[in-house]
Amino acid sequence: ERDLGLLAQALERYRRRKGRVPAALGELVTSGLLPALPQEPFGGIYRFDARTGTMRSSTHPERLRVHAVSKAAVGRR
Repeated sequence: ERDLGLLAQALERYRRRKGRVPAALGELVTSGLLPALPQEPFGGIYRFDARTGTMRSSTHPERLRVHAVSKAAVGRR
């Protein structure tokens, strides 16, 4: 999820600069917005659909849900 967030931020910066989304994620690297594409941690690849603007992992078609831990729960540990 962290990598997808990083990619989404870079995609938004690209869109603001160029007025369009990239045709492929590699353009985020060639345009200087990212030093390299992050490696998908489960051995897959990140896929970006320029037509819909959606991004996902090839190994996890559904995005992970990130849950915050409350301060009260941390104090009980």
